[in-house]
Amino acid sequence: ALDPGREGLYRRFFRAARAAGSLAELLESFVSQARKECGLSPCFFIMPLTPAASAKENHAACLKCAGSLRRIFPHKMVFSHQQILFVQNILLPFHNSPETIRYLESILAPLQSGQQLELIDTLCAYLLDANGNLDLAANFLMMHKSTVKYRISRANELLDCDIRRMPEMYNLYLALAVTRLMK
Repeated sequence: ALDPGREGLYRRFFRAARAAGSLAELLESFVSQARKECGLSPCFFIMPLTPAASAKENHAACLKCAGSLRRIFPHKMVFSHQQILFVQNILLPFHNSPETIRYLESILAPLQSGQQLELIDTLCAYLLDANGNLDLAANFLMMHKSTVKYRISRANELLDCDIRRMPEMYNLYLALAVTRLMK
């Protein structure tokens, strides 16, 4: 239970983006340790502190999105409020729209040939799992950083866009998330 005298302090701490990032790092470390020592794979959701009435709604949203979150972000065990909102308010409605699905599939069409399918996996790891971090993406894919860099460069050429810029990155991020969700 929170100490009533410190409730404001806790509220400020958890609302601060930097603190939320530190909490996420701490939870990721805990998950990694729990997986190694006990074989457990706990899942955590970081939500803003809210009154009790909306806490129930937040909990329901987490439960509703948990399966989709695990499919879209398979390497993550700690999910931020923004990731939950992304799935709940953007991705799931897109997932049910045939026109939007066709549009998102057209974004990835240049990468759909047999030899290029590995580029989709590389982009998923780079954008969805590693948040644009080349070293982390290479670690997830268990390959050398230069290989990942080459594949991203090749995907840029085939897609005829720079995936490091908006709105190209946003559309590609959506397309990759929907691709994972549909698997």
